[in-house]
Amino acid sequence: MMHRNFGKASRISTAIVLCICTIFFACKTPGDATQNNNSGSNKKLTQAEQMQLTALFIDANREIALGNNDKALGLLAQCIKRDVQYGPAMYEMARLLQERKQFNDALVLALGAVKSDPNNEWYQLLLAGIYIERQEYSEAAKVMKMLSEHFSNKPDYIFNLADIYIMDGKFNDAIKVYDQIEETHGVSEDISLQKEKLYLQMNKVNKAVEEIEKLVQEFPEEVKYMVILADLYLTTGNEFKGLAMYDRILTISPENPYAHLSLADYYKMQNKEDKSFQEMQAAFSSPEMDIDTKVRIMMQYYQLSKDNPTLQQQSWVLLKIITEVHPNEAKAWSIYGDFLYRDKQMEKAAVAFRNATQLDDTRYAVWEQLLYLDSGLEHYDTLLMESTTAMELFPEQGEPYLYHGFAAIRLKDYATAIKTLKAGLSFATGNPLILKFYANLAEASYMLKDYDMAFDYYERALKIEPDNLYILNNYSYFLAQQKRNLGRAEELAHKLTKLEPNNEVYEDTYGWVCFIQEHYALAKTMIGQALSHGGDANPSILEHYGDVLFKLGEKDAALEYWNKAVNAGGKSELLLKKIKEKNWYNE
Repeated sequence: MMHRNFGKASRISTAIVLCICTIFFACKTPGDATQNNNSGSNKKLTQAEQMQLTALFIDANREIALGNNDKALGLLAQCIKRDVQYGPAMYEMARLLQERKQFNDALVLALGAVKSDPNNEWYQLLLAGIYIERQEYSEAAKVMKMLSEHFSNKPDYIFNLADIYIMDGKFNDAIKVYDQIEETHGVSEDISLQKEKLYLQMNKVNKAVEEIEKLVQEFPEEVKYMVILADLYLTTGNEFKGLAMYDRILTISPENPYAHLSLADYYKMQNKEDKSFQEMQAAFSSPEMDIDTKVRIMMQYYQLSKDNPTLQQQSWVLLKIITEVHPNEAKAWSIYGDFLYRDKQMEKAAVAFRNATQLDDTRYAVWEQLLYLDSGLEHYDTLLMESTTAMELFPEQGEPYLYHGFAAIRLKDYATAIKTLKAGLSFATGNPLILKFYANLAEASYMLKDYDMAFDYYERALKIEPDNLYILNNYSYFLAQQKRNLGRAEELAHKLTKLEPNNEVYEDTYGWVCFIQEHYALAKTMIGQALSHGGDANPSILEHYGDVLFKLGEKDAALEYWNKAVNAGGKSELLLKKIKEKNWYNE
């Protein structure tokens, strides 16, 4: 917490306390610390004064409980002014100032509290904590050493002493403390591992090895300590002992996953890729290795295998093992889905993510990926159902509402789409998402023939992103279809072709706007360009070109292109009517 200005009253109160503490330390002897004097005199507080002091202290603590720390500091300062040896007030005041990182003032008060009652455990703990905050580790160690000796029934203090020595970089002193603990309580995992770590930091490799050897000797049936020792042997250059220890481990526990995993790392460093991968498969095949470790390894494969065919092949082998060994783990299916998606196996990826949501429906990111895949695969019934579930599980996330509305539009349930999209719009965060809501609301409104509302949503969308190609295309085309604001339609359609030249869809849109305006020559040019840029396989573009030709009096050529539209997949009743009656009809 940053140091703040607490106002004039608080500054005065703190100054009073520091002044009182200065007088206290200057005038009192150690023997005086047990006396309850008033303002430095030898006069004891009367019973009435003591009651007033207690009431004042209770009021201060009430303010602390209410979070009114400024007011509490003022009341505590009054307590100390009444009795400069009043330890409880100095303690509370020091604690509050420590929270505010005013460590200098806090230290003076903590020292005062300790002097008033040297045997108070909480006063000493606060003093040690302030010394640590001030990085005065030697002073903190003195306090913690005293606490560990006076309260030997509380082992935390001696462990804290070792921690302070480590903070101070006095690793040898910390190890001596750990040795002392071992003499009393015997060899333990925590102590041995901590000593190993310190010895390695001190570059005393042999001492580190001795610590883990001692741990293995003390617990000969505990395989995990053997794995630690084997790893230590290998990383410190003693390969012979390391491999021998792994042989021992695998004799005792042939499927031990962590031994296999360590061997995989070792063989990889030796460039023995085949043996490394064999060990990795053995590790993954063990249900004893937790799913989180396997997922972390697969995330490394994900990063490294992108442009590496060998690692890609290995990834699929390991992923198959994960889903077979952990079929009921959502994380297994989720990481499998990530790889399938990257490999563009969208159908399989959707199945994997669906399995993940069925096993654990609390992970929103997986739901969002699943809905995205449903949408891209055009599984609109499934998308409608799964987005409904996602909306129920995550009612304040905007994307499920968007997907639900989109699915409803594709299924031609436009009223439901509008209802859902309006509900989700309030949860849409960020302009890109809001724009998608507007675009879908515009489309649904248009299909319900609420043209004013549809065009209003399109205008809102363009205010967010004026060059959005999807919005420009749909909006200009729909305006033309309804013969509304054709100048605006032409402006937007022309902009489309400038933003992305040679796009057959956008050229067709511009040509169609020209056609509605009865600018048939320009319409023929634009739709002709669309045909030359790939539109000759698009039934809609072929039909539009036939319409233009008909209006230009080229009726035989128009009939030819209408038939081409049918051959390309066009099946609308209007198109078939044009061919049958050899005449043009508007929709």
